[in-house]
Amino acid sequence: MSTLRVNNLKSRTGTAVTITSGHSLDVEGGLSIEGNSLVTGVSTFSGITSFTNGANVTGVVTFTELSIQSGVTTFSGNVNVGGVLTYEDVTNVDSVGMVTARGGIEIGAAGVGGTITSAGAAEFVGIV
Repeated sequence: MSTLRVNNLKSRTGTAVTITSGHSLDVEGGLSIEGNSLVTGVSTFSGITSFTNGANVTGVVTFTELSIQSGVTTFSGNVNVGGVLTYEDVTNVDSVGMVTARGGIEIGAAGVGGTITSAGAAEFVGIV
């Protein structure tokens, strides 16, 4: 078995590397990807996969451990999380089940339903 060690991997034309259907890239250990990355098709990443400037993910993609440091990240289709999901800087979260909130909770539209502030004050509209 041979070992190939590189600092930068580009295609023959100097553009990003594209791995087409029927071919594979096996990476032992973690994979760190810089720049805004596009992942499409059926892809499986095992180990720690890290995107340092956002990611655009389409198709059936499986990550065993995923880290996105910054940038815009988009997922088209359903996203399933089997473990713990941690995220920040999010507004208007539609959640079912247990919720932990730092800045208060609004139920329904503004002024309709109810509001619970982060200080613990609660205001409800209608029959309580």
